[in-house]
Amino acid sequence: MGVDIDDLRDRNRTIHANSWQWGSTVELIRSLGIFDGERLDHLSNGFGEFSAEEARRLGVALEQYLTPDLRSGERVHPDGTVTAEPDDYTFHRAPKEQFRDYFAHHDWLVAFIVFCKQSNGLYVC
Repeated sequence: MGVDIDDLRDRNRTIHANSWQWGSTVELIRSLGIFDGERLDHLSNGFGEFSAEEARRLGVALEQYLTPDLRSGERVHPDGTVTAEPDDYTFHRAPKEQFRDYFAHHDWLVAFIVFCKQSNGLYVC
């Protein structure tokens, strides 16, 4: 389960994110402050669209915000904290620990950034 992110003009160009990655990615996008909250609420539910210009702006903003500090093998949680601690695949039920279930890996984010910057817009479904 998760979302597919398609190029608006070429639906054969696609990238997939699982639910945990996507939730964290949307919260990172939200922290950039470049799109309104209602739009990002829909995006977090797996629905959304960005023009080519918006997709490129998103890719550049994520690149500037994340890649200077996030290294290969690390992952970022929705609150922006970075860890290199391996995922132990534990489902954390305590409210204070649930954030540990959601993260986006460096490699996923780099692939998403490249996809955004090279796309003709994004269609999320």
